[in-house]
Amino acid sequence: MMRIIALICELGAPDGCVEHVHDFVPRQPIACIFAAGPELERVVPEGWTIVSVRCTTAPRPAGR
Repeated sequence: MMRIIALICELGAPDGCVEHVHDFVPRQPIACIFAAGPELERVVPEGWTIVSVRCTTAPRPAGR
């Protein structure tokens, strides 16, 4: 599982930025940064923009 960590900012308030964490399973782990755009399009609210993106390995769920 991969984790996308994106800094997103509200378009009308550039000081109103938050870090958004999204876990997903890409087809190939190397593809995380390429898959980030389509994955984030689904979860970034309207009126917000992506400022930066990075990928990392997501922690395994407890009990596995």
